[in-house]
Amino acid sequence: MTMLPVGTRIKFVKSLYGSATGDSPACVYAQKGDGGVVTGHGTPEGHWVKRDNWPHAFGAEYGNEFVEAVEATDNEVPKF
Repeated sequence: MTMLPVGTRIKFVKSLYGSATGDSPACVYAQKGDGGVVTGHGTPEGHWVKRDNWPHAFGAEYGNEFVEAVEATDNEVPKF
């Protein structure tokens, strides 16, 4: 399993939702195309990640739910 370093910028390649329970409504953790960051390791999915502008980390699977974001340089188009 590939492990990205903590602090790596990422992009979500699918929308991730939490199921509604009797105590709380359904939650959108991230939408496809959102940016975020790796915050740790050790979840069943492999990585702790956090979507930009969202305060809580959650587990996500590299390659299936998110990929590493590649920063654009000068006139280069970002590659996600």
